[in-house]
Amino acid sequence: MMFEGFDEEERKLMNSIYFNELVYMDKDDEDYEELVEMLVEDIEGMDFTDALVVCYIWLMKNGNDITLEDLEYGKYDFYEYGNIIKWGNEEYVVVQESLMDVLFKEYMEEYIDECVIGDIPESLRGYFDYEAYIDDWENDDGYSVMASYDGYIDDIDILGDQYYVFRIN
Repeated sequence: MMFEGFDEEERKLMNSIYFNELVYMDKDDEDYEELVEMLVEDIEGMDFTDALVVCYIWLMKNGNDITLEDLEYGKYDFYEYGNIIKWGNEEYVVVQESLMDVLFKEYMEEYIDECVIGDIPESLRGYFDYEAYIDDWENDDGYSVMASYDGYIDDIDILGDQYYVFRIN
């Protein structure tokens, strides 16, 4: 662990200072990867998870004054592939890039069932092409339909792993 011998409050403060440094560091900097690994290792020792770390770094990069203590997991997952992270009254979804296509497809299938199919006469529903509808959304609007707060989805790279972060409320 990075900060052995310190109590939990001191460790959190030191983590916050190092995360601030990390936020403004160029990811090509030779110390970037080592710093991220040390911080993630220490955070894991404090029972925080990767999604919390990703959301924390993303919120800090976007100019928010925040500590890890301010974040908590939501009561449910976002279609089982996305982790909902709460910051006060705000809810953010953190999704690994490799799961984004699966998440988008499940989201759109539920959206179609709840919002689109009901407007199609029952005699014509058999002709509705889910895949074509989803492909059209993906080609036109991308994933932003899932970001129900403002339609904005951002990506962040941490140690070569790509994540998407977006607000849903």
